[in-house]
Amino acid sequence: MSGEAGTDLPVFTPTQPSHTVHFACSGTGDISLEVEGEQWVSHPCDGVENAAQRITEKGPQVVSVKLSGSATWKVAVADGPL
Repeated sequence: MSGEAGTDLPVFTPTQPSHTVHFACSGTGDISLEVEGEQWVSHPCDGVENAAQRITEKGPQVVSVKLSGSATWKVAVADGPL
């Protein structure tokens, strides 16, 4: 998915005990990802792809994108470790 504003991504259910979130953000400001209400650290919107691994229980997951500043972002979620 991609966008220019913060949003909640569609709910997904991992098939493995972990999943990896890949993200990139370009523009000014920072991007923050939140998974199931747990705030992740912010990253600058410098166009560099980042990835963060989250170990989870199986079940529906919600990822929220939050932005500060003016930026565009891309996020992809993949089953399995980084």
